[in-house]
Amino acid sequence: INNEVIIDNSTKLSIYTWTKQKSSRTNYNIELQSKASLSFDFNEVRSIIDVIDLYHKFQKFLLFFHGSTKQFESFSLTCEDCEDCEERFELYFKDGFHKENNYSILNLNYTDLKNDIESIFIEWFNNDNIIICIDKILNNSLSNKLSYSQKFINAYIALESYLKRFSNSNGKDFKVYLEKHKEIIQSITGIEANQTTPYLTSLIRTRDYYVHDNINQKQYFKGIDLLYEAIMLESLVSILILKELKVSDFVINKAIKNANSDYINSKQTNLIFNKNILK
Repeated sequence: INNEVIIDNSTKLSIYTWTKQKSSRTNYNIELQSKASLSFDFNEVRSIIDVIDLYHKFQKFLLFFHGSTKQFESFSLTCEDCEDCEERFELYFKDGFHKENNYSILNLNYTDLKNDIESIFIEWFNNDNIIICIDKILNNSLSNKLSYSQKFINAYIALESYLKRFSNSNGKDFKVYLEKHKEIIQSITGIEANQTTPYLTSLIRTRDYYVHDNINQKQYFKGIDLLYEAIMLESLVSILILKELKVSDFVINKAIKNANSDYINSKQTNLIFNKNILK
């Protein structure tokens, strides 16, 4: 990878990757390691906090699209404007976004995104509304040991946040919005057209029970089904965010395909493991 993107009038982002070979004569092993360098070049003074914030936005990009990040090996700031200035500051901090379990609903890599990467980065680093929605989407993957109900609540909050920012909605017309995007929902879940209305009704009742604390609600998703409806909502809002990032139809379609695979295949496996084998 060798990319340079002008994010705005004052910032250029550069990404480079290379392969490092590590060999051992005693065991006759050759290990190939992938390394990456990320740099931000500014034509104006920026604070350390600003730089770290940009770095975190890039990590959120990795988590959203691919599901994992690495702890950096070196984080440095240099001044290149002054001829006599050779100052170089090395920073180290424990990175809260460091995550290696490699789970992402979208599961897209650089090859999938390379034709859209410039427009994605420009929107990603300049549109605060997108990052606010991304933060809410990542709540489930960055938090450990959440209950299924909390995962569903977080996923709904992420969708509601998207509605308020990108659809001129106050979040109250949940049913109308689900109906509007029922084709995407059908593509994610594999549900038949004649079953879509009752499915959406169950989804709304589930929202009412867990989010609005409607304890009189009797028909709602629970157990492992609740987990996968949380995944469906995450998938839906993630795909809608892709549309806001103005990616190609190829990227949208692949994301939907990956979300469908995660929803159907993974759900079937988990249903087997959650089945009472003693009955």
